Amino acid sequence: MIFKKLFVHPKYPENLARLFQLAYNLWWTWDFKAMNLFYRIDPRLFREVNHNPVRFLLSLPREKIEALSNDKGFLFELEEVGQRFEEYLKYVTALEGENGRQYGFGQNDVIAYFLMEFGLHESIPIYGGGLGVLAGDFLKSASDMGVPVVGLGLLYKFGYFTQRVNINGEQEEVLLEFENHLIPIKELYAPNGELAHIIVKILGEEVEVKLWQVEVGKVRLILLGLSFERRPLCFCHHLEVEEADEREGAFLPSGPGYYKGLHRVHYPYPGDGRQ
Repeated sequence: MIFKKLFVHPKYPENLARLFQLAYNLWWTWDFKAMNLFYRIDPRLFREVNHNPVRFLLSLPREKIEALSNDKGFLFELEEVGQRFEEYLKYVTALEGENGRQYGFGQNDVIAYFLMEFGLHESIPIYGGGLGVLAGDFLKSASDMGVPVVGLGLLYKFGYFTQRVNINGEQEEVLLEFENHLIPIKELYAPNGELAHIIVKILGEEVEVKLWQVEVGKVRLILLGLSFERRPLCFCHHLEVEEADEREGAFLPSGPGYYKGLHRVHYPYPGDGRQ
């Protein structure tokens, strides 16, 4: 018998569609009015879901959704924030378009930023500390400045461990699995409509790796994640591991995997003219 997980997306009224547009782009994390929009709906629930806007919207009861769709004050604020977001995306900075030529940026140029962790927001726990937070801030700044950057990293199954103190006063490390469909990331699709994936060789074996995308204002972060469970090839399970085979399984595919991931999402290979 084969069991499959099915994700059913709740139906929201058309006048609330902007909420999901905002939830899936991390621009809201550095715009106070956008952040306040989620707090206005239900501050207690928003804190309970660790400020995860996707899980938050999927957790709202039907009665609350209907009330929001008829709340003129909320709809006015939603429209105002939505327009701010659209203006942000359309705004041409001094480094974009024709303006960028004086700084050496061509129309199709892109800066690939490879790293093992990106600290964009607590709802996407794929970072462990200062380096990850710095990388996340780099992407946000690139978006504000209009720098043509694309980040590439790994989508960990458990991310960084959570620390707690048990009843004996001892520190414990807890690995909490998070559902990819309940955090602000999206699956990438190929031009033929199929889910985008690449093949990388890990410890002598070819492994299928799925591609995901995080929208960070104007830029995006491409994440590599295993399409299925494999040991010792579970390089996307933990951010920090002690086992040598898992560390090797993470470091080996990241370079060629990132390179192939760039090509898969239609960034050309540099130097050889291939598209």
